[in-house]
Amino acid sequence: MQVPEGTTGGSGVAIEAIPAGSYAVLRKTVEDKQQYEKYWNQLIEEIIAKEFELDQRPCFELYHSYDEKTGRADVSFCEAIKI
Repeated sequence: MQVPEGTTGGSGVAIEAIPAGSYAVLRKTVEDKQQYEKYWNQLIEEIIAKEFELDQRPCFELYHSYDEKTGRADVSFCEAIKI
């Protein structure tokens, strides 16, 4: 998500610039909070299977949509890789 310059985080939300580079991405619909760990693990397993090298840049979740009532989210899991 992009926010205006000077925006501050809070309540467990960090604001930081994400360095440019290549990212492996896995897009999933999350319907239960337990699935977050499962999908992160799936992404890492796929990166390793394809013999990509992990980079030291931050990983992040990109939320395309989130329903506060149901907790259902359309999320891209993004892990920095070296190509």
